[in-house]
Amino acid sequence: MRFLCKNCGFPATVLVGVPLVEAVCNKCRRPLELSADERRVGRYELLESIGSGGYGTVWKAKCDDSEDCYALKLIRKSSFSEDDRIHLLRQIRTSQHLEHPRVVGVQDFGEADDYWFSVSDFVEGVPLGTWEKQHHPDPNCSAMLCAEIADAVHYIHGRGLVHRDLKPGNIIIDLEGRPNLIDFGLSKCESDADLMAIERYRAARESMQRCRAGSRAAFLGTPAYMSPEQASGNSFHASAQSDVYSLGIILYELLCGRRPFAATGRALVRKILAGRPRRPSRHRHNISWQLDAICLKAIARRPEDRYATAADFADDCRNAVAGQPVNAKPLRWSFWR
Repeated sequence: MRFLCKNCGFPATVLVGVPLVEAVCNKCRRPLELSADERRVGRYELLESIGSGGYGTVWKAKCDDSEDCYALKLIRKSSFSEDDRIHLLRQIRTSQHLEHPRVVGVQDFGEADDYWFSVSDFVEGVPLGTWEKQHHPDPNCSAMLCAEIADAVHYIHGRGLVHRDLKPGNIIIDLEGRPNLIDFGLSKCESDADLMAIERYRAARESMQRCRAGSRAAFLGTPAYMSPEQASGNSFHASAQSDVYSLGIILYELLCGRRPFAATGRALVRKILAGRPRRPSRHRHNISWQLDAICLKAIARRPEDRYATAADFADDCRNAVAGQPVNAKPLRWSFWR
């Protein structure tokens, strides 16, 4: 979102973490001096920018009838077709019914000028990736944290949702050190027949368009954390096991300080589809064989070789920390390097 500078006319952007009332122009460096109306979206007052992504900018905001703060996501209308708008609206309405202490669902949705906006509870904290760099958790702490994330993922699976974009940026660690799952903008609701029909139509349409143009498959999600079935362009067929794969990548990164595949672009996709990751203990020697096995089972190439549910993944993480038997089998070291 841009704000017109009254001094030089430049369409200025506001840096993350800067209170909107203190924002300055990116060009002339003069205060923007935005009026109360210019800081409003519907019945919400924008306080400061807290992040941005492929679908919009997220703001900390306050509602007229409450002193509580919210996370307000602005989505430019021109970025979406009418089909996309209907699809997004149904996803948001579905996530409004989520009630779990570690899941942050949408509370409100509306439109203002050139934007749609969705509103969810504001979680005071930092993204998981930032938290990891600040705290450097040991293997047991990492496993217990991932178990708690998996509990939330298992809950949404039980409500018919597949997140499809699990990554550190969509997990906020609050002031008590607890993870909170956010952003259901790319989720798939298998329990909503109308929404699945829209998904099926869009997948078929996009496939036909790619065939006619001779183009490569389009991805839905964040490449570094997406499953092989998503990386191959079949996001419509993403399932609970696809989210389990993403949980495995998150655990691997917490354990090792790096992801299993160090590449970008098409090279990353090739590694996801055909690569063989090293076991985590090759990067850090204080990682047990149990956590090695859990990690690599979760990120198995074939969905049927992964954990059947996120709850099974969570159970194994907790058992590994407690010194109890785990379902993941010991690795053949010669194969997993």
